[in-house]
Parts: sequence; C-alpha cells; structure tokens
Amino acid sequence: MVVAARLTGFRGGREEATMSAGKIDEDRRKQIESDCVSEAWKIGAKSAATALGLAGAAVGGANYFFHGFRTSLGVSGKAALVVSPAFAMFWLYSELALHECSQKKQFELLEESRKT
Repeated sequence: MVVAARLTGFRGGREEATMSAGKIDEDRRKQIESDCVSEAWKIGAKSAATALGLAGAAVGGANYFFHGFRTSLGVSGKAALVVSPAFAMFWLYSELALHECSQKKQFELLEESRKT
C-alpha cells in the first residue's frame, strides 16, 4: 500500500493508490526489484575493485618509498587502509545505483498502471 501510494505520488489519495496497486502485477514488481539489486551489485563491485586497486597502489607506494610509513604501521593497519576505501565505495555506489534504479522503475510502473 505504501509503495503504491508512493507510485501515485499521493495525487489521488487512498482510492487511486489502491486501484493502481491492484493493476500492477506482483511478479513484475519482483522482477524489477531483482533487476535493480543485480544492477546495484555490479556497479558496486566495479567501483570497489577500482578503489581497491587505487588504494593498494597508494599503500604499496607509500610502503616502498617512505620509511616512516613502513615502520609505523603493521600489516593490519596497511590492510585496513587498502580495504576500507573499497568497502566504502561499494556501499556508496551500490546504494546510489539502487536508489536511481528504484526511481526509474517506479516511474515505469506508474506509466504502465496509467496505460491500463
């Protein structure tokens, strides 16, 4: 009910939201949700791999060229400096992709429900 009301943009009140919820096929909604999740997963993995490569190169370069960096941090600290940006980028980009896909698909569902 909340999703259907969000799809209508609260324009027509509860009656229009209930009617549009009945028109939209539940299998179609699940397929759209699955598509959005898989798209977000791919975008997040790509951005995490990029961040992992860049952070790994930066930490490797700092470890090679700077004696203070090499001696002040242990293995776990260096690993954290490499992995943390990858996790952050995965979370950020997958969340943004999920939100964008959700907005696009909700608009498409709204258009489909208005046509029928």
